[in-house]
Amino acid sequence: MLAYLGANLGFAPLLILMLPRRVAAVAPSHPVASLSSLVLLGGVTASLAHIGSGAMSDLWILRHGSRRPVIAMGLAGLVSSYIALAQAETVMMLAVGMICFQLALNLLYAPLGALMTDYIPDARKGRVAGWLNAGLPLAVLMVPLFTRCWPTDNPMGFYAVAAAVAALVLPLLMIWPFEPAMPRPVVPAADPVRATNTHRSDLMLAWGGRLLMQLGACLLVNYLFLYLLSLQHLSHMAGMPDPSPAIGYLSFAASGVAMVGSVAAGHGADVKGFRRLPMIAAALVAAGALVVFAKAPSWPLLMGAYVVFQAALIVYLAIDSALVTQLLRGHPRRGTVLGLMNLTNTLPAIILPLITLQGLNHASSSVTLPHTIMGCAAACIAAAMLVGCIRSMR
Repeated sequence: MLAYLGANLGFAPLLILMLPRRVAAVAPSHPVASLSSLVLLGGVTASLAHIGSGAMSDLWILRHGSRRPVIAMGLAGLVSSYIALAQAETVMMLAVGMICFQLALNLLYAPLGALMTDYIPDARKGRVAGWLNAGLPLAVLMVPLFTRCWPTDNPMGFYAVAAAVAALVLPLLMIWPFEPAMPRPVVPAADPVRATNTHRSDLMLAWGGRLLMQLGACLLVNYLFLYLLSLQHLSHMAGMPDPSPAIGYLSFAASGVAMVGSVAAGHGADVKGFRRLPMIAAALVAAGALVVFAKAPSWPLLMGAYVVFQAALIVYLAIDSALVTQLLRGHPRRGTVLGLMNLTNTLPAIILPLITLQGLNHASSSVTLPHTIMGCAAACIAAAMLVGCIRSMR
């Protein structure tokens, strides 16, 4: 769990706060367009890098019985990319840093994600997925710490994140035994071909549902700072803090609820044996929260909507992780398939900037972002419908 927390910490503070704040500092006249271009570049890089990293870790474990060297290379590259981003003072330098960052992050993330399919039995996948996915809100919870220590754009914040990530991942590399993965179990099915086709179809449905859910997550990660900044400039709501401390408050409020929700959802999914129903409920709750967030009626309601969305999202992702890794149990190319599944995390970073940039051609950011949030709410409803079509899980 520590290493997974480190991987989440590798991107959460950067994408939520540090990168948007640096963009606002180096490109104050067009921050939304510049950030959209950087997110788009990062999304394309991450999409390709994660598939390649998963395939590399599959080859390594087949030949050497371990994914450890790939994880180590990813960690070294991630620390180096943070050093480069800390020194970036132009949008072009940030673009180069983002490419290096996404290559390294996915080289670290892909083999980490495959470890659960390598070593965790199906009966414990929900619990383990719950604890691992709790690493994301815990990483977000650390954002307020960085806003307090570095309330304005500062290279020291980048260095601090890099050091923390290294400290969290190194114990896995030094202590984890990385024994040979468990063999693939024999599936007792009257028609193995039909069972395989059903699993493939269900994987596609799970892929589509997760992609739609991650649109809202991507938006609230990459555009939260600028959305709050636009509300502040419009004097849209009384009592709202400045964007940096506001993000700290939102992160602190949401993270505790999301951590508890992730662990409880994973445990409940194993005990009750349900996967689909709680995922459908979580997707619908997330849709409602995004509608309230887009309307932004008041600061307390905005904060409440953010907390509810993050809790619903983490419940969905925790159970989805258990579902997907259960379907992939013993698959000979599980790292590669998980790389394809990870497109659900990276394609939103391509889709949303394109939508946002197109919207900016016709309206200001204060008009474009609320409409994009409403679109993400509709995507959550569509995700619930796709999950309802999955056949091999209850």
